[in-house]
Amino acid sequence: MYLSSDSDYLSRAIIETVSTHQGMRFSTLKKRLEVQFGIKASKATIYRRISDLVDRNIIIRHGAELLPNLVWVTSIRQLADRLASKNIGYDAGILDLPTELGQSVSYRASSMAKLDPIWNHIHLEIAYRFNENEWYGYNEHPWYNLGMSDSERQLQQTLVEDGQHYHLVYGNNSYLDRRGQEELCTANFHTALAAPGEIPTQLQAFWAASSFVIEVSFSANINQKFDEVFRTVTKISQLDRNAYQDIFREKGDCVLKVERNLEKVAFYRSLVMPKFTQEDSAGLAAA
Repeated sequence: MYLSSDSDYLSRAIIETVSTHQGMRFSTLKKRLEVQFGIKASKATIYRRISDLVDRNIIIRHGAELLPNLVWVTSIRQLADRLASKNIGYDAGILDLPTELGQSVSYRASSMAKLDPIWNHIHLEIAYRFNENEWYGYNEHPWYNLGMSDSERQLQQTLVEDGQHYHLVYGNNSYLDRRGQEELCTANFHTALAAPGEIPTQLQAFWAASSFVIEVSFSANINQKFDEVFRTVTKISQLDRNAYQDIFREKGDCVLKVERNLEKVAFYRSLVMPKFTQEDSAGLAAA
């Protein structure tokens, strides 16, 4: 019952995904392979690999659902833990969501670049494990829109195509904030601009989804560098892309807190949604 090769990435990805999300259907598996592992294999290729794994008793079919052979779960989770520990600085066994209302967990990183994989992990867990598809958020600036890698864009696009809906307010309205807003033009990802101080929060970012709130803050040196760029750039040709990317690698204390709190979810949603109600009303008035 051994895989033919340690380099059999697709097989390992299928086993890891099915082991983590038991009772998964094929369509969901295919999306997870794209989002989490960057695998864009055809349906036929994935079907063949699943059949091979079933023949070897590595995974099991139960009706339309795929289940792991439990003999494999421990070894595969250990592999995932080692990879996650290497890439995001946390043991994957403790990088998880709070399980009860009122509970919270915080993760720290030494730069925004290192915080980003933690956010992606939490984002995917809420979206797929908890089947939540409505997100309400705030970012002080559209930082990532102006410095988003192709893989990050693909992640966002795949999530939207998979039924996720977003309402995101940016907390400033400078030229570069407006330009950054335009960089993310995707159906079901709705954005709006707020005046400085209009959204009453000391956080750099927050998201609310289901019973979860995600709060993000980072140290003053990082925030000041971003603020300077967004304050001083008045046309896109002035933006030094390399220097801008360096800010994501700037050393500082970056914190992501996840909490299960229905009152906070309602509060954050109440901060975000009026911006979109205003836009809808303005559009109707103009019509």
